[in-house]
Amino acid sequence: METQSAVRIIQCCDGLAQIAMAAFHPLQTFARPLTSAPMPLEPLWTGSELLRKLLDDFLNGKLETKTFCGDVIVAYNEAIDDAALTPVEQSIFGALFNEVAWYSPFAEERRETPNYKSEEQIRAAAVRTADKLKSA
Repeated sequence: METQSAVRIIQCCDGLAQIAMAAFHPLQTFARPLTSAPMPLEPLWTGSELLRKLLDDFLNGKLETKTFCGDVIVAYNEAIDDAALTPVEQSIFGALFNEVAWYSPFAEERRETPNYKSEEQIRAAAVRTADKLKSA
């Protein structure tokens, strides 16, 4: 059986966004005694690494559009300090953020508000972002 992995941003109770790698296996259950101390989560990726990982996972089909958009928004706004990105990365990822922030899965909503973006438009923005990063 195949194990799938995906990057997810989870919101911790102290308000800090942390990154965790989750492995999912259909027949495997993970249990931890209730008396054990909580495990601290350390980010697996920081700065542009995180945004690049989210982009790569989305383009390779590991993340759905809604998840990708939500995670990019949280990562760009909360998890990554602007100083962790180069000026070129700030421009490239800023443009991606401006696209994913307008994602809507609802066609009627997109018809009523032209700023909203479809899944196809988000995928096109992700491809453009990846191309720009390769040439940067």
